[in-house]
Amino acid sequence: MKNKLILIILVIVIIGGLYIFTTNESKTIEPLSSSDTLTSEAVGLDIYQVIENKYPDDSNKQNILKNLATQLESILDVEKLEDVDIDSFLHAVDCTSFNTGGLGDIVLVESLVFDTDEKREKYEDFNAYQSGKFFGGESGVDLDCNFD
Repeated sequence: MKNKLILIILVIVIIGGLYIFTTNESKTIEPLSSSDTLTSEAVGLDIYQVIENKYPDDSNKQNILKNLATQLESILDVEKLEDVDIDSFLHAVDCTSFNTGGLGDIVLVESLVFDTDEKREKYEDFNAYQSGKFFGGESGVDLDCNFD
C-alpha cells in the first residue's frame, strides 16, 4: 500500500512537472524564428505520419490529433502568451481526452511538436502562464470533435 501511494505521488509530480507557478501578468516572449516553427509542409507531415500510423483505420481520431498538433504548434507562433486562442486549444485537448487514447495521445503529440529545448521552454512558459486558471472539462457527449 505504501509503495502504491509513493507511485501515485510520483506520477502526480511528473505530470505536474511542466507547470511552474507564476503570476498572471502579461509576459512578452520572443517568437521562434521561421526556421524553428512547425509547418504542415515540413515537420508537420512527420507528425501527421506518426498520427496516421497510430490510428490507420480511424480518420476521426487522426483528425482530432492533427487538430491538437495544430493548436500546440500555435503556441510557438505567438509573441505574447495571452495571444494563444485558449478556447481552441482547450477544445482540442478535450476532444483528444474524450475521443482518443487520452493523456497518452496528448503526451505523444506534445513530444512530437515540442521536440527541441527552445520549443519545450516556450510550452513550459505557456503552461506556467495558464497555471491556476480553471478551464476545460467539456462534456464528451456534447463536444463537437469533427475536424474533417
